[in-house]
Amino acid sequence: MTKKLLTFFFIGTLIFSLSGCSSKQMPSETTDSTDQQTESETLPEDSKTYEELSLALPVADHEGWSLSGILTLPDGEGPFPAVILVHGSGPSDRDETIYENKPFKDIADGLAAHGIAVYRYDKRTYAYGKEMASDIDLTLKQETLIDASEAVKLLSDQPQIDASRIYVAGHSLGGQAIPLIRNMLKQYETQAAGFIFLAAPARDLAALMREQFDFLYSLTPVLSDTQKEQKEALYAQLEQLNDLDQLDPSQPILGAYPAYWRDILSYDPLWTAESMTEPCLLLQGEEDYQVTMTDFELWKSAFGEKENWTFQSYPGLTHLFMPGKKENANASYLKKQHVDETVIQSIADFVQNN
Repeated sequence: MTKKLLTFFFIGTLIFSLSGCSSKQMPSETTDSTDQQTESETLPEDSKTYEELSLALPVADHEGWSLSGILTLPDGEGPFPAVILVHGSGPSDRDETIYENKPFKDIADGLAAHGIAVYRYDKRTYAYGKEMASDIDLTLKQETLIDASEAVKLLSDQPQIDASRIYVAGHSLGGQAIPLIRNMLKQYETQAAGFIFLAAPARDLAALMREQFDFLYSLTPVLSDTQKEQKEALYAQLEQLNDLDQLDPSQPILGAYPAYWRDILSYDPLWTAESMTEPCLLLQGEEDYQVTMTDFELWKSAFGEKENWTFQSYPGLTHLFMPGKKENANASYLKKQHVDETVIQSIADFVQNN
């Protein structure tokens, strides 16, 4: 019960980890690519169908900071179309590791087999967790937007990459942030060829957290006294988000400082996405309890009639686009699995046809 109830991956894990939120420790300094052996590096050389190159991403607004990254290149000469992967909320490594599952690595390996390069990098709050956790003015811009936009610039300069065919794929909060990333790219006087929304929330983060809490607590209606206290504390903090001006700006609430909440709760992804004319693909697992089919239908209702938008949902897949059941909540993540091949194929088809 404890793991089901107290673990809130992606949505609910912001700058800090809530109790039981993360299956990994958050380092206080950057982790060099050479210090972490990826799964593909353990494979025999003749079994690989791709090449992985270390490619660090400089942090534009912090001199001397960089994020370790991996550029996965397919076999062949190139230049290749490429997809940049943008994490969900919370500290995540380049693979977006959850227990033994590595959805971003699965996507990179899978797309490489379709002739598509993929760039993934450690999230800033993972590589510089201690420094980021002390920044009371941190917003989504510093957490995600700048680095995703810089990644587009970085790939544009790589000779193996077709700069006119770079796509940005965001998962969960990273997907919700895509309209903002697109706007920041315009400020950079550059652009992406298209965008991929993976389990992207259409509603605000506080509403999603409340829905998650409601669902998880419904799984065990009889609570211990400790669990009742935890529940009361969580819902009390949710109520405090309705009056952020009354909060101490130096005290975090539900995993982030008031400045972060003020920024993200003022963001309307549906309204911001109205100006998007690039090809957009929105994918959703139908067994996702974190970002649900309600969000999928909101996106589809807003943009389903537009020719540049494509929508697809997958029966039997969870928030990680792996097999599972909604009623099992995060227990589905405890088993080592892989991103479903139909999802990989959908992304590959989108990139190859746009």
